Amino acid sequence: GWVTSVRSGESKRKLKSVVGVSGDLPHFDEALLETLRWVALRYVAPMSTVLARSGPPNIPRLKGPVVPVAATKTRQRVATCIVTGEPYGPTLSKIVTSVVDGGANVLVVCPTADEVTQYARILEDALGQTVLRVGSAIPARTVTEAWTVAATTQGNIIVGTREAVLWPLGNLGGVIVVEEGRRGMTSPQTPTWTVRDVVVQRSDVEHLPTWFIGPVPSVQLLATTPVVVGADKRAWPLVEVVNRYDEPPGTGPVLAATVMAIRTTLKRGGSVFVFVNRRAYAPVFRCLTCKELRRCPACGAGAERGDRCPRCDMELGGCAACGARRFEPVGAGIGRTIEILQRSLGDAVGAAGSNRAVVVGTERDIPPPASVDLVVIIDADGMLLAPHYRAEEEAIRILGRAAASVVRGTGNRTLIQTNQPKDRVIVALRSGRPVPLLSDIRNEREAAGFPPFGEVIIIKTSATSPDVEKQLQVLGEKSGATVLGPVPVADGHRWLVQGRDLHKFRLGLRSVVGVWRESGVKVRVDVDPIDL
Repeated sequence: GWVTSVRSGESKRKLKSVVGVSGDLPHFDEALLETLRWVALRYVAPMSTVLARSGPPNIPRLKGPVVPVAATKTRQRVATCIVTGEPYGPTLSKIVTSVVDGGANVLVVCPTADEVTQYARILEDALGQTVLRVGSAIPARTVTEAWTVAATTQGNIIVGTREAVLWPLGNLGGVIVVEEGRRGMTSPQTPTWTVRDVVVQRSDVEHLPTWFIGPVPSVQLLATTPVVVGADKRAWPLVEVVNRYDEPPGTGPVLAATVMAIRTTLKRGGSVFVFVNRRAYAPVFRCLTCKELRRCPACGAGAERGDRCPRCDMELGGCAACGARRFEPVGAGIGRTIEILQRSLGDAVGAAGSNRAVVVGTERDIPPPASVDLVVIIDADGMLLAPHYRAEEEAIRILGRAAASVVRGTGNRTLIQTNQPKDRVIVALRSGRPVPLLSDIRNEREAAGFPPFGEVIIIKTSATSPDVEKQLQVLGEKSGATVLGPVPVADGHRWLVQGRDLHKFRLGLRSVVGVWRESGVKVRVDVDPIDL
């Protein structure tokens, strides 16, 4: 357990004696505890679960004196959004130096363990100072030692994955978040907290300056009204669009113009990254008669091979434009794309990690900024028509990140195959300036009451009953929230809760979720889910 407060006087509750203390250091101070309480409430999680996230994997042992933390009133809370597709090393080094030279600790948060290693090495080479590396992929002993050093000394550079955001970092002078919109910046397990939101909250409490760097900021970040730097400049090099609407049926996922561009790049010794939307089958089909993409006639989402819409479950029938019933796949998965390209390019093509000149991969395989000569987007339409309300934002984020991996120079570019060359996401990609599009999406969500201007919670249970349904409906009525469901899903049932402010609903939900779990029901609460 943890001691979160000390009070004097009588208590009506049955208390237990504190008979021992583990470790030499507290896991949190008053300021961090305020943020941890906020996390527990916002993400509907037991306080004990959240408190456990603030500590290292092993019991910390004190090896030296604890440096007093600077008074928070001497710091200024300024959030800066740096929009850039250039390599982040120089910008990170400049910011880190400014914080460390002032005698404070600085935290750099990265989406993956590989990027922790990459940017830690860059900072060590640039600044000549040892960097503390933290993350789930690093041995527990090493992480515990880093936690102890960061909590007790100053002038440290900490580079880690999302776990470090909940740490007590002693004299913390600032936080830098690399590509805050990436999926790795959201915890996949309950509580489903997001790095961006926790950093903003912690900044408010501790008066911390924060920096968010990447080619495409999220709508949620822009809604916090940060100082935006670089929005007027191109965030990535040239983008060329190949219109596949005029291609005859049976052309296949990879167009002739695309193969020619890859071959030309290889002849001059260049490298190529071919992006596919997913590893499985094509997510989008087009009509063989009129060439229009197959869409749901009700909600407009892209339709796959089946007979029902993956978003609203409406029966699809024939083509929404002409009524025909014959369709062909527009994209392809990794394996099929490699096979198609190898027919023309031979052994130069391979999957990520193959050390081939042409690499085919998904989002997790996108190269670092400014590292390849040509990027090919096989199927942009599958992302534009994805069956969730964040489809456009996700498309510009992922495709913009892919485009930013191109080195600026003559002949280097991103090639996008699409059936919708005039779509506003494609137009934004060609301009290299994502912020105007994201601002429009922000305004549309504000009008519709979608996050971040409204709130959505998904509740999934392994079992349901009239009591569970009644409890949720009563909570909704008392708090003014809309409760929809239950809907049968794999391994249980799901409810959707929506409202402008779900604070009161959360308070009630925490109690009933605890009761459900004690009765053996598995419960997952997903706050502002990415895919909806």
